[in-house]
Amino acid sequence: MRNNKGFTLVEVLTAITILTTVVITIMPLFQLLATESKILKERRDVNQQIFENLQPFLWAKDHPLPYHYQETVQTLNISYRFTREDELIKGCADWRNFRNETETICLYGIPEK
Repeated sequence: MRNNKGFTLVEVLTAITILTTVVITIMPLFQLLATESKILKERRDVNQQIFENLQPFLWAKDHPLPYHYQETVQTLNISYRFTREDELIKGCADWRNFRNETETICLYGIPEK
C-alpha cells in the first residue's frame, strides 16, 4: 500500500464547514459595524451643523429667541430650535437617523455681552 500525503474528502468538508460557520457568524457583525459607523457620521455632521448655526445667536444680539427652522443637509432633514435658558443659549437639532429613529443633539453657548 502506498502512502498518500493529501487531504481526504472528510477533512476538506470539515474545513469548508468550519470556514462557512465563521463567515456566517462574522458577516452580521460587519453589517452592524457599518450601520453604526453611518449613524456616528450623521451625529458628527449634525453636531457640526448645530455648532455653526448656534454661532450667530451667540455673537449677535439682534436674533429673536425662541427661533425654529428646518434645513436639509446631506439628505438629512434637520429641525433646529434655539432658546434662552437662564444666561445660556440652547441650540438643539432633531433628525431621523439611518435606522429611522429620532435623535436629538443639544449644545449650549454663552452669548457675547
